[in-house]
Amino acid sequence: MSDTYRFEQFDRETRDYLVHARDQQGKGTPGIYVGKSDYMPLVGMFAGFFVLILTVLVTFPPTDPPVKEALLQTAGLVLGGWLILAALRVWMAGKSGGYVGHFVYADPDFLYVAKGSTVEVTDLVNLSEAKAVHNHSDEKYKYTNISLVIGRSRKTFQVNDEDRARRLTVYLNAVGYMRDGGETGKDETLRNLPPDTMGAVAKKVAVTGEFPSDPTRADEGNGIRVARPQPVRRASTGLLGLLMIGLVGTGIFFGLKTVNYPFRDEAVFGRIKSLPDKEKPPHLRLYLANEHFTAHRDEVRQELARLYETAVRENIQGTDPEVRRGLSEIVLALKDKPVGALSLRAVEEVAPPAVQAGAVMRQKSVADKLADKWGVTIGDAFVAFAVMEDPDLPTNIELRWKVNEDHEIVYTITFRHSPDEPPIVTHSGRVASLPDVNGKSDINKTVDSFTQQIISLTIGSAKIRPIIPVDEF
Repeated sequence: MSDTYRFEQFDRETRDYLVHARDQQGKGTPGIYVGKSDYMPLVGMFAGFFVLILTVLVTFPPTDPPVKEALLQTAGLVLGGWLILAALRVWMAGKSGGYVGHFVYADPDFLYVAKGSTVEVTDLVNLSEAKAVHNHSDEKYKYTNISLVIGRSRKTFQVNDEDRARRLTVYLNAVGYMRDGGETGKDETLRNLPPDTMGAVAKKVAVTGEFPSDPTRADEGNGIRVARPQPVRRASTGLLGLLMIGLVGTGIFFGLKTVNYPFRDEAVFGRIKSLPDKEKPPHLRLYLANEHFTAHRDEVRQELARLYETAVRENIQGTDPEVRRGLSEIVLALKDKPVGALSLRAVEEVAPPAVQAGAVMRQKSVADKLADKWGVTIGDAFVAFAVMEDPDLPTNIELRWKVNEDHEIVYTITFRHSPDEPPIVTHSGRVASLPDVNGKSDINKTVDSFTQQIISLTIGSAKIRPIIPVDEF
């Protein structure tokens, strides 16, 4: 009963007929025209500009990986651009006749529901009745649903003009009346009227409410010939347009990816420069680790060197010059390395039988405390101390000690630029045994004193790590 076509598929006569009906709003035609407002191109235009602006605001400056940013930018630019071009295409096509518009038009033979570039065509040869239902909300008119009885089928469509909806309904009922042969159903004159004349009669009834005395002469000087829509060509598949969108999108993506690298370089470097000094080292290292960041590599290296020299000068204030030098040199050496980390091992080699059982716990306690105090004092962003448990694995800092029979601790600490290189500083010392409250030797107090001595020799006074409130986790 109803078929949908693209406007471009119709024969030339049908296309001219519908364009004339649209341009004249039904005047001088054998049918009734009801227009529809189409705000979608305007909405699309605004949406397109909104998407473009949003894309720029979200992705510029491009600080995320260039491929990720380019994908997001391409999606935004292609979508926004397509919405704008689609709106322009609709307006241009409407002026050139390639876009039929939005309206409902009925003549005695067919009902046309035009929706942009498509037209739904319904054959009205077997039309017998039309009924309109006007819909209101808060006493304001909204739209009208018109239902048609065509043979044994029904067809419902919507219009948005109450007065024209009434005329259209009267028109369609008049057409059905004539097709049925008038009041008696036997008036062959009415039934066999040509479509142009039948349309003129129905239109006169819809406009004036009166049936002409001589229906056969109602078409004199009134309108154009009713067209019979014939699809003469296939509808465009749109594959060429999709291919063009794909090619344009691909070109935009690769172009943006190339452009994003220098923009991202500048944006990331600018953000790093705005950070407090104590937070910069990890980010500066990440900058150097990215092979695409090339514009400021020399500046980054110089900044890392400055930051490390300042951190060492201000925070490594050990009481022993050689031990202080050993720790300072291996920390300073990190400024040229991709990772700011040093390995640390603490080993208790010998202990009397009475205290030997706690050796492992003492090793862990000493190593963990040194790693924590050194890290918080020098700065966790500059160096992280990794405690190694394997006694045979070479490390940057190695602390070994023995507990003699008097519970004294004799130790040796060594510093290496690299775990596999010879020591740059080796220092040995002794820590006297400390008694408990009963005057007996207390190995745990002695180990605490020993740890504090190493801290004093290396960094001087240690800072206290701030406690983060639970509600900030």
